[in-house]
Amino acid sequence: EERAVKWSDTQIWEEITKRQEEKAQKVDTFLRGFLPGIETVLTSGGTSPSDFTLHDAEHAFRVAKRMAEIVGDLLSELSIYELAFLLLSAYLHDIGMTPKESKVNNHYKYLLTGDKEGISNNEIEMLCQWLDDDERGISIPITSEAVTGKDIELANELVTHYCRHQHNEWSGEWIRKNRPDGDLGDYAGWDSDLIKLCQSHHYWMKELEGREFNPRIVGQQGEVVHLRYLACVLRIADILDFDPGRTPDVILRHRDIAQESLIYWYKDHDISFVKDKWI
Repeated sequence: EERAVKWSDTQIWEEITKRQEEKAQKVDTFLRGFLPGIETVLTSGGTSPSDFTLHDAEHAFRVAKRMAEIVGDLLSELSIYELAFLLLSAYLHDIGMTPKESKVNNHYKYLLTGDKEGISNNEIEMLCQWLDDDERGISIPITSEAVTGKDIELANELVTHYCRHQHNEWSGEWIRKNRPDGDLGDYAGWDSDLIKLCQSHHYWMKELEGREFNPRIVGQQGEVVHLRYLACVLRIADILDFDPGRTPDVILRHRDIAQESLIYWYKDHDISFVKDKWI
């Protein structure tokens, strides 16, 4: 019987467990306490709008696998914190695609009726800024009269596309709210750097060239963390996951995918590559 792949099956985790120094043991313990919950949300959260391609634990596993292939023999040269960041970013970079259910429901309710209960002023401002860029000139609430089927369809469509647009920010929010207490080993401020790394897969080159992605020395024993390098590895590994398993035909047939979202489902079946060598 085929067993589901897990974070503990990754080559990155295997490399982490080889490290024997005290700080590596602390990182090992930290990850054992954090990653199972992340994996559960990705596998069973069930709040990702149905138009999304699968940003689940299997996607995260494949990204981690690609990371190890890209880094190659240098994997053993990375610091314990760089290894931890690679594994965590593989599993956390898209966790905003599975937002808290109340967040999705409150945005839907506000769009449809204008009811502000459960949605903050900041969230309203961001949503309205996004709607301002929509050429249809949609205002909130969508209707002030009896809600029709078309109103419900429009609200569903808007929530879906807004979740996709906002998922990078929501990933950072999830990490801040669900991070374990304490530091990653002796790496103070690790959570801010991890959020930066996870969000980098949607950054432009100019942002990646900024000083905040320069290599830095962290921890009491001076470990190197090269965020720009890790960001490049995450971006390439994520792009290379155009696996048909991410968009199964049976799921496509099962869901009523909107026309404008179909391109995201088809691309994983129409692209292939052959690995010659990593340069």
